[in-house]
Amino acid sequence: MRKRYLIPILLLILIVGGMLGASCTKPDIFEKALDELAQAEARLGEVDAVGMFYTLREFGHDIARLTEPLPDDMITETYGFSELVVFYKQSEASWEEYSRLPMDMESLIACIAEELHGSESYWLAGSLWHEYDKLPSTPTSVRTKYRSNHPEVEATLLFWAKVSKSVFYKGTPEGEEVIDILWTLFDYYNIDKRMHPRWATWELLK
Repeated sequence: MRKRYLIPILLLILIVGGMLGASCTKPDIFEKALDELAQAEARLGEVDAVGMFYTLREFGHDIARLTEPLPDDMITETYGFSELVVFYKQSEASWEEYSRLPMDMESLIACIAEELHGSESYWLAGSLWHEYDKLPSTPTSVRTKYRSNHPEVEATLLFWAKVSKSVFYKGTPEGEEVIDILWTLFDYYNIDKRMHPRWATWELLK
């Protein structure tokens, strides 16, 4: 009888031991995210060997990639993440409804460019961004209407370079509101012209 129960117990011990051993050798995803994001944030504004700046666009991609395996309620300053990383996750949450809306051609091109940029196909992404910038605005599109009705969402999309131009015109009350939000964010997070791909006197409005 003892042998009958001994074998399953031994097997269980071996399995649990193997799991514990694996967990000890497996890199800690949480610590890895903290460490790599701290390094990435320190790189904001740096220029690489081919003259490309590491901007909020690239940092946003890295935040999304490194925090994807982690629960959202862990992405807080209490757990050691920076204010800027926490702000990205808050912005990301505010884009959920916008992201579910059907895309117009302008949004589709921008989305493909974002995907290419995230996969480090920078030349192709840059070519698409160039074509995107030449497109007229599409005031009848569902996504553009949403952005027009949500200036706060529009400001965060511009801040993180998820879109490269605003739906608002300079001088309009909504446009000025977005500019005020952007300048507040830039000042608060100490963002200078090296850290944003569309600095150029903040020509984000038409």
